[in-house]
Amino acid sequence: MYYKNETDETLVMLTLAGEQNAYEILVTRYQNMVISAAMKITKNHFMAEDAAQDAFVTAWMKLNTLQDTKKYASWVCRIAQNCAINMISRYRSFLPLDVVDNLSISDYRAKNPEELYALSEERNEVDKIVGMLPQKVRQIIHLHYFEE
Repeated sequence: MYYKNETDETLVMLTLAGEQNAYEILVTRYQNMVISAAMKITKNHFMAEDAAQDAFVTAWMKLNTLQDTKKYASWVCRIAQNCAINMISRYRSFLPLDVVDNLSISDYRAKNPEELYALSEERNEVDKIVGMLPQKVRQIIHLHYFEE
């Protein structure tokens, strides 16, 4: 790991040039910060880790859109927060009520009626399909995906 002492700007440029070891340094450098940013939204360490992983992948795929390469850390943290919001929205109907009541997603995303309708339709469709499965399979899916 000979890029360890490089600046974020240099690491971003090296990654864009095809040097994937440089991106590994960025991930290692900001992993805890990105998980913490997601944790503020999810209030769950496992979900925050998933959101952080999604954020790093998204950031890597869209790295060429980063305007100011010096601001990589804040950019990837914001992506992590958006991933966490999406995760909470997607799994909201499967989370325990005490968890859902303590989440303040509205602070992070304006309540767009069109988006809320699309989310409710998606949730209803998932509930309907999972409901058609045999009881044991439903229980396994619920335990695996929603209760870890």
